[in-house]
Amino acid sequence: GSYVEAETKCLNKMVTYLKDAEQSCEVFIMSDRPKTIDLLIEWLLARNCTAIAANHDLGPKIEDIAEHGPWSGAGFLLDLQVVGAVEGGVVGEEHRSSTALVIYQVDYNRRMRAFERSHEKKAKCLADLQSSE
Repeated sequence: GSYVEAETKCLNKMVTYLKDAEQSCEVFIMSDRPKTIDLLIEWLLARNCTAIAANHDLGPKIEDIAEHGPWSGAGFLLDLQVVGAVEGGVVGEEHRSSTALVIYQVDYNRRMRAFERSHEKKAKCLADLQSSE
């Protein structure tokens, strides 16, 4: 909902690190509540970050579950599709199954990227060796 203090506290550390490292700041936002997304987008834009969120208008809204917002369920799958390639990090409550799934996805993405980089280096090395023969 409208309480995003914990998220912005963690995001502030990440944004500061990115700025210090002179890297661009792109943040993918997942939430089942529109107010949360609106507040985080506003916070990120004020810090010159790009905020990316799923288009929840494409999915169904759930109005009858008090614990969750209108974008739970199918909305989570839309969110998951948007953050599917993220490698940088995750901000969220790690004891929640939805957050745990995203954490595992980010870890998988990092490992695959590292594997691809090592494979590219080996391929370049082989190409260099073959061209020198």
